[in-house]
Amino acid sequence: MKNLISANQKGFTLVELLITIAIVGILAAIIVPRFLQGEAARASEALSQLAAIRLGEEDYRTNNGIYCGTDDACWTDWSTITMDNPGSSPERFFDYDVTTNDVDSFCIVATRGDFNPSGNAFAGTTICMDNFGSYFGDHPKGPGFGHSPGSGTGCEGVC
Repeated sequence: MKNLISANQKGFTLVELLITIAIVGILAAIIVPRFLQGEAARASEALSQLAAIRLGEEDYRTNNGIYCGTDDACWTDWSTITMDNPGSSPERFFDYDVTTNDVDSFCIVATRGDFNPSGNAFAGTTICMDNFGSYFGDHPKGPGFGHSPGSGTGCEGVC
């Protein structure tokens, strides 16, 4: 009877393949949560900046009787609402915009930029805050967001 396995036959055994797959799975289980934790920290940057901008808008309204958005004639720069431009730092992760709907309401939108040359899966996602301090948006790990990135269910129609 012929020997079914020759001495010079090359290839991987099933055990070697299973061990390799297990190692890759373990590494993925370690790396993916760390990536999401980092994104949650970046989202907290936006949440704190949105709260600061909201306070600046409320202060402006107290002094002038109206809200002033970045697209309004009363807007000169971020010093209008007594703060530095939150998007001017090179370490930033979001761009910010304030829109006034009328004299009694405003909406602040933080849009996740793609500041990484290799790309960013979360670029374009948004977090919004209205004049009541309610958060909306589609950024992961934010309070009550629950939408996937790029789903188009962010701030549209909210503010």
